[in-house]
Amino acid sequence: DGDGIADGYDDCPEVEGYSTNDVVGCPDFDMDGYGDPVDGTDWNPTDPTQWSNIDGDQYGDNPQGTSADDCIEIAGFSYKGGVLGCVDTDNDGWADLIDKFPEDSSQWNDTDGDGFGDNPKGKNPDLCPDVAGVAEEDGCEAKVKESSGGSILAYGGIGVGVLLVIIMAGLLIMRRMGSDEGEKDWVTDVGIPNMNAQPAMPDMSAMPANSGLYAQAVAPQQPAYSQYQQPVQPVHPVVVQQQAASPNLAALPGQAVMPQQAPLGPTFYDVGTMRSDGNEWLEFPVSSGAWYMRDPTTKQWVRKI
Repeated sequence: DGDGIADGYDDCPEVEGYSTNDVVGCPDFDMDGYGDPVDGTDWNPTDPTQWSNIDGDQYGDNPQGTSADDCIEIAGFSYKGGVLGCVDTDNDGWADLIDKFPEDSSQWNDTDGDGFGDNPKGKNPDLCPDVAGVAEEDGCEAKVKESSGGSILAYGGIGVGVLLVIIMAGLLIMRRMGSDEGEKDWVTDVGIPNMNAQPAMPDMSAMPANSGLYAQAVAPQQPAYSQYQQPVQPVHPVVVQQQAASPNLAALPGQAVMPQQAPLGPTFYDVGTMRSDGNEWLEFPVSSGAWYMRDPTTKQWVRKI
């Protein structure tokens, strides 16, 4: 065949060829040293970088060649993600080795690892692909929900506070009304003497006892009062009594005035200042350095500092 290889060594003595690896002297179209089929074993005679395909999955076994098979001994048809010729169960092109969802062809990647795929058009897409989330929020962070018990306690505390204010106001009003009624009764019960009252006139028609059957005593001469004239009433002097001043108890010997004791803490009605932490604070007494915080539930002052 004129290929320069002696017929005794030429595997294709009648056909010119220059293969040297699997067969000698046979046609080698891609000049990779492997003979073309049928005489040679070159799996891909048109690609000089690939000549073998053990698992028969259309990807060459030469790791430095074109489209090298990443799973040489296992037939596979993965072609995405830089992994070729490996098993792809869901036939989405992504090898099971790198497919986060090997049995779901609509999803294959999960960046944040929360179990929700990054493909927005796939099954159960992750609405927050870069932030690990929870199922209830479709792959986003869980939202903090206030418990119903906390709300009941908060509103219950407010209701109790309002009720206490109403009760205290009612007691003050009733006490005020009772004080006014007592003053009215005192004014009504105190008797004020009538300085214009007239003394009783003597009975001028009184007759003495008869001395005889027809004897009649002579009526005494009445004073010459006119019909409407009244005797002049004597003027009573008005005596003004000077009220003695109350003695100073502290000046009396052996007497000591007890000092007024300061309250131990603020009352329910003392008002503080709301701070950035959402709580109401009060310094009591003022400039004392003692700080109280109003309890959100009981609404009472609790010393913190």
